[in-house]
Amino acid sequence: DLGHAKEHDSFWNAFARIEPHAPAQSLMVDDNLDVLRAADRHGIAHLRAVRQPDSRRAVLESDEYPAITDFRELMP
Repeated sequence: DLGHAKEHDSFWNAFARIEPHAPAQSLMVDDNLDVLRAADRHGIAHLRAVRQPDSRRAVLESDEYPAITDFRELMP
């Protein structure tokens, strides 16, 4: 909808113009490390990778961001 991929800074600039948010209090969960890196550059404080978004593919292991297997891990 914004005309830019989430991996690009132009997405985050356009997103900030249309969606007020508090980056220091925001959570971004994604299966793409490039998206998480872009969110990190734009101040999104809480970043989580998806460990295995597709059961037919290998598990994602990354030292950059904590990874979750299931969204229930984020719930109290």
